[in-house]
Amino acid sequence: MKQQSINLQEHEVKLTYRPDIDGLRAVAVLAVILYHLDIKPFTGGFVGVDVFFVISGYLITTIIMREIDEHQFSLVQFYERRIRRIFPALFVVLFATSIVSVIMFTATELKAFGQSLVATALFVSNMLFWSESGYFDAPSTFKPLLHTWSLAVEEQYYIFFPLFLVFLAKYFRPALKFILLGIAVASFLFSVRYLRIDASGTFYFVHTRLWELLIGSLLAGKLLPARMNLTVRNLLGVLGLAVIAAPLFFYTNGTAFPGRAALLPTLGAALIIYSGMESQTLVGRLLSFRPVVFIGKISYSLYLWHWPVIVFAKYYAILELKPYQIVAVALLIFILSVVSWQFVEKPFREKRLLQDRRIFGYAASATVLMLICGAVIYLQEGFPSRFVTIDVKNSPAYKEVQMWMQCTPPDNVKDPLYESKFCHLGKDTTNQPTFLLLGDSHSRAIAPGVQAAASKAGVAGMFVFKPTCPPLTGVYVLSVCNEFVERIMSYIRKHPNLHTIILVSRWAIYADGSTYKNELGDPVILLSDKQPDLDQTDNNPRLFKFGLTRTVEKLLNMGRSVIIVNEIPEIGYNVPAAFSIAQRTGADINNIIAPSLDEYIARNTFPASVIQSLSKRKNVQVLDPSRILCAQARCLVAVDGQYLYTDDDHLSIFGAQYISSIFDGIFENSAGNETK
Repeated sequence: MKQQSINLQEHEVKLTYRPDIDGLRAVAVLAVILYHLDIKPFTGGFVGVDVFFVISGYLITTIIMREIDEHQFSLVQFYERRIRRIFPALFVVLFATSIVSVIMFTATELKAFGQSLVATALFVSNMLFWSESGYFDAPSTFKPLLHTWSLAVEEQYYIFFPLFLVFLAKYFRPALKFILLGIAVASFLFSVRYLRIDASGTFYFVHTRLWELLIGSLLAGKLLPARMNLTVRNLLGVLGLAVIAAPLFFYTNGTAFPGRAALLPTLGAALIIYSGMESQTLVGRLLSFRPVVFIGKISYSLYLWHWPVIVFAKYYAILELKPYQIVAVALLIFILSVVSWQFVEKPFREKRLLQDRRIFGYAASATVLMLICGAVIYLQEGFPSRFVTIDVKNSPAYKEVQMWMQCTPPDNVKDPLYESKFCHLGKDTTNQPTFLLLGDSHSRAIAPGVQAAASKAGVAGMFVFKPTCPPLTGVYVLSVCNEFVERIMSYIRKHPNLHTIILVSRWAIYADGSTYKNELGDPVILLSDKQPDLDQTDNNPRLFKFGLTRTVEKLLNMGRSVIIVNEIPEIGYNVPAAFSIAQRTGADINNIIAPSLDEYIARNTFPASVIQSLSKRKNVQVLDPSRILCAQARCLVAVDGQYLYTDDDHLSIFGAQYISSIFDGIFENSAGNETK
């Protein structure tokens, strides 16, 4: 094969050019793009990132080991090559993305973007996105820098890996590949184990992705013999392509990943690289097809540009992209990537720009500039004055909510279990509380409505919540939820003055086990049961029914009245973002994203039936917010120029107060009882 100066990941090193690796990179980046464009057959296209990890590990380790063997390795040169490879195109994308974000995003979204801009510039965005991947996390549709998590993982890896490799080569050369193998196996086993504990952390952390990069490093370290029969190599190449293709079509957002599931794409990539190490195979020829190779050459720019473009397109479209819009977005991504590769990547990589090590100074300056931009955006709260919007924080309702939401621990005892502590509700917080609002984040969202009704009736109460923790006794999403509910039950038992307990939760997501419409949080919510009377493999509907029934029975046995609030209509789209776009385009947001009454009923058929059956018991009452929100054919998302939701399923302060009348009856009765 032809020898030439080439950079697939690094520069200034003579390396035998393998066009099939460029072709493999094309497969990886196209898989990711098709997945993010929601092209249905490619439901597992996210595995393309894992293929990239293997390629990166192989190429960079090959270069480092060759330089070490030739006594030419320089850490300064290594990082210079990394900067030339990574920084120019990345910072152009960051700059362009910042401009568009300022133009398009609401203040809340722009503030979050500012934070991610800082994290990306410091190559720690994987840690940021892991920390945000909870119940309150904004949908990934509105995170134009989300894809930079993989760059962060690689750069964190390459901070230490070259030094570690030099150390091993100097003192443990005979055992080098076996040490790397041991680390890879340990990382893989930890990934499998940790996936059950923290799936998000396993996805984003470098130590749980380490084994994928090390697979490529082991190939470069000649762990396996290079010489093989051509027939065997052809078979390995075909097998490699097959085990990469299978996850593309059969994996989904619900696949537990990475863990064991990441073995297929990573081993597939390794087999293709390995089979072509001696000479080209049939698969190698297929991947070396010139148009495919070109896609591979521009794959870094494609990866950088594709996600921000898709995010902004989906954001502006509000609804799912239509076929012609998908084609237009794909074309724009390709054009931007070609321009970026030709006029940004190549000049820096080939040292036509900044030929000496001044590149370090310019990289540092660009980093500082992005840090300043991100910090200013964040500290200025996303510049809310850019648009004519509702000034929520200066509204009387917001100030009132902040006054009564001065939460204090129960009985003045601090307990780290409670994220929000017990909060006071009602007109006079000095009065003895007579009711308790309990639930997940939906209880906090609806609290302003409860506050309005309780104040009007002159009664006092409390509320406590924990995100992702429905008030289901013995049934939980997170293990801490079971303890949380049990402690609240114990608190209620010790305080007989709390004679009315209001249960609020996002019932449908727990009963169904899946998110709604275009909601892009964790796609599957699985319930577990601590009690021995149910099999752990039992499904969500049965666990939901048993858990809610246990809760109601416990409260009734304590002599309490139970109020269950039916599900708030889920929207499936980020309401404030859609509202902002609709305002600027003159569209009616209710006509665009508001779910129909039939959709609401269909989504809540099972949980509503469980709640209705419980309402037949004495001292159990059901309140239905849909009678106000869905009074007509559609469930409203905005009224009188104000949005009713803060995201796709949580009520805003205005929304909670809009439905507060559903609580009037119970508080009027409570007030009457107190005066007797």
